[in-house]
Amino acid sequence: AAMLPLALLLVGSVLASTVSNGDAAPGADSAFAVTVLAVVASALVSGLSVWLTDSTSRLMLMSSGAACAAGTTYLLLGQLGIGPLFGASLALVAGVLWGRWVVRVFALAHPTRAALIEVIPERDRVVPLRPEDALSCTTTMGDPWSVDVGSVRMQRLVTYGAVVFGAIVALSWGTAPMWWVAVLGACGVTFCLVMAAWASVRVQIDEVGLSVTSLGVPVQLVRVRSEDVLGVASVEVDPMVWGGWGLRWNARHTAYISSGGPGLIVYRSSGRPLAIEIPEGTSMANDGAKRLRQIAGRAQTR
Repeated sequence: AAMLPLALLLVGSVLASTVSNGDAAPGADSAFAVTVLAVVASALVSGLSVWLTDSTSRLMLMSSGAACAAGTTYLLLGQLGIGPLFGASLALVAGVLWGRWVVRVFALAHPTRAALIEVIPERDRVVPLRPEDALSCTTTMGDPWSVDVGSVRMQRLVTYGAVVFGAIVALSWGTAPMWWVAVLGACGVTFCLVMAAWASVRVQIDEVGLSVTSLGVPVQLVRVRSEDVLGVASVEVDPMVWGGWGLRWNARHTAYISSGGPGLIVYRSSGRPLAIEIPEGTSMANDGAKRLRQIAGRAQTR
């Protein structure tokens, strides 16, 4: 799956040459080199998969497959006479989509719901409510529970990204093709927007479940529906256990930690727990855990 774009490139080049006689796109040699290197990387990962974890293999194949697809798309569009800026934009989209498809092909075995519940401490498990209990829970639920959480490190990354990408664009202006300057500028803006979105967030528990919404950019970042919640724990969130401070995302879990302290761990049906620090303290974390367990129990009413 990761190496297939190279075959598509070879076939597509023959077909494109019969349609257009346009010159190669700027940077075609570099794009072809990246495509070939991505194919070689895919082959190496496949050969070394015995010594790599499944999640590592999947991540590396996703990356090499995305690079191979992006290079292939850019080269083929260049042969068809498509402009370099538009071609680079489409190549980026193609790379992302192909990478997601490779991940689906390399799907890891998903544990059953019963197996996921088994590893959750019994006191933190969601207990499906009886219909009469669910009705009384609805009438006493009250206002939504919410807290605001911020990360100084994510805020600093916004400034860091703006300075670095701004300097690169300034140095490239007049010395590099304008399409390349535009791509760098777009990457810088995207990086800063993503960091700004996660720099300050609002965590809310309502009738639907748990949501994480950005306070800096009008976008919802995470939504965990109540029927997907298997358990909720109120614990001390240790950054060293969850991979550090700020946003931490990997194949095993997702975490958002400001400095470490009281927080929530939401056990999801996807098998990837979500840990969020609650700056307001243990009492607020306990209240949030209890509230989310009630909502999830009502959603899973027997």
